[in-house]
Amino acid sequence: DFCLSRGLGDVYKRQMEDAIDRIASIAEGSNLFDLRGERETILRLSQTSFVASLTPQDEGDLPAAVRAALSARMARLLRDDAAAALYDAMIGDAGADVRALADPAHKPQDARVAVMAARADKLTLQPETATRGDVTALTEAGLSTRTIVSLTGLIAFVNYQLRVAAGLRAFKGN
Repeated sequence: DFCLSRGLGDVYKRQMEDAIDRIASIAEGSNLFDLRGERETILRLSQTSFVASLTPQDEGDLPAAVRAALSARMARLLRDDAAAALYDAMIGDAGADVRALADPAHKPQDARVAVMAARADKLTLQPETATRGDVTALTEAGLSTRTIVSLTGLIAFVNYQLRVAAGLRAFKGN
């Protein structure tokens, strides 16, 4: 479970490890942990975005298990095993079709899922090649505007999170 809670003096304290700390293997009490703690607003907003992107109160047409599977897929595309393990655990007891989505080699048969996976893959590996036509493909596959916005937000956040974690690992020397 990941959370941030308001502590004394309106200062946000990490009560439990946050997702980026976990992915980047940042130990509590380390210099890097303390350095990150100096940017409390960024910590809080990053963790709030994690929760909102992966486990929103209202999932709409994008269930949490699918969000987690797409996130694991993006982590694998960027060769981030720690993040992939975190997201895999969040898939829960979803069916084999959702679990398969976490594998970038998997080509979904369902048109809606296939176009979502293609969007995640493209924006993770080659964001500069994205076009309006990609959004049109999502609409033509039957995704609502709300689902497209949720999907795009998820992809943007996970890529941000993975790149921050990679930078922190590089800073640690790992």
